[in-house]
Amino acid sequence: ISYHHGFVRVTDPLYGFEVEITSKNNIDDLVESILMERNNMPYGDAHFKTSRLSPDPKRKLILDYAGITNGLRKNRRHKPGRAFENVHFNVSIKLPIGEIRDIRRHRILTNLDPISFTHEKGFFISPVLKEVGLEEELLSAYHKLGSTYDRLEEKTNPFVATSALPLAAYQWMNLIINFRELHHILELRTQPGAHINYKRVCQMIGVGIYEHINGIGRDTLKFIDASTEIDYGRAVQELRTMRKQK
Repeated sequence: ISYHHGFVRVTDPLYGFEVEITSKNNIDDLVESILMERNNMPYGDAHFKTSRLSPDPKRKLILDYAGITNGLRKNRRHKPGRAFENVHFNVSIKLPIGEIRDIRRHRILTNLDPISFTHEKGFFISPVLKEVGLEEELLSAYHKLGSTYDRLEEKTNPFVATSALPLAAYQWMNLIINFRELHHILELRTQPGAHINYKRVCQMIGVGIYEHINGIGRDTLKFIDASTEIDYGRAVQELRTMRKQK
């Protein structure tokens, strides 16, 4: 993890993934929203009361509201309240096209990623495939597809050429997401059986989130699975289902 002017960068050299996170919101924005919801206050009153609170009462108010200090948040399905939707993060992620397609399925996102892709950032090779000696063979095949992309782009356009790229091509995905939806995605997509690439990216986003909004996420994001071992449980279950269908 590294710190830059206005944003935090989290990198994983093993996977080649990168995450950059920033937010224009602060702890006061969250406290004001909680006061408006819980105390039926107009914005002006909530803003005035928040300005008179010291840091510790603000933090306690948030953790009480999120069900942390009172023990109400017992599993990932108990989401923090809707006041968390008034805090937004800008997240940039470098990851393969395949995982970008997965993240796009979450509807409460503002996706700013491009509508066409390139191969300029290189290609993802799974650490497992590297261990069994397939890295060079795969890279050779990917580079040939990259050359095909270049010819298609020259003769047609980038949108048509994108069809020649493998799902392993790295791209930058940019999105805007609220704090409540982040709890849903990060805690869901890091559970045992999750796709290992998706899980790793979500773990990295979590690490970046911890550095914002006075570290509130360290307490409220209670159900992010930080393990890095590959869980084949989901694959085994799907194999059993396929056998039953034959």
